[in-house]
Amino acid sequence: MITRCDGCQAHSFRPKQHLLLSALLLAGCSTFSPKSLPDNFIVFFGASDAQLSLEAKDVVNQAALAIQQKHPARVIVAGEPKTVVAPGFNPRLADPRFEAVERALLAQGVDPKLLSRAALTDDQAKVGATGNRRVEINLYQDRAQ
Repeated sequence: MITRCDGCQAHSFRPKQHLLLSALLLAGCSTFSPKSLPDNFIVFFGASDAQLSLEAKDVVNQAALAIQQKHPARVIVAGEPKTVVAPGFNPRLADPRFEAVERALLAQGVDPKLLSRAALTDDQAKVGATGNRRVEINLYQDRAQ
């Protein structure tokens, strides 16, 4: 359930997010601002798996917080293309991984109208041992990118 902090209509937070932001402010953190949040997030999946691990859920939660704070014009969820030929690649997992990330973002209150899908290029998907086992979340401030 999404809650709003008292008196603030500009954003919404889950209780843990609100607690984290409050702790940063109480600790005297003067460098935290919505602009200090990244625009790109990478969600990794296990081999032959489309379920979000605890670490992956944390990444998605951070992305949702950035979306709520930065108010991007659009959010691209990019994942492995179904055409990649790589050792251990399972093209049947591409859509379930997209869907797992999208469901988690929507559960955090992200506006579904902001989300769109894109495929990583073949070269991007082949990078590193987990290259084809990831979904990227990219925030864009304009609609032209």
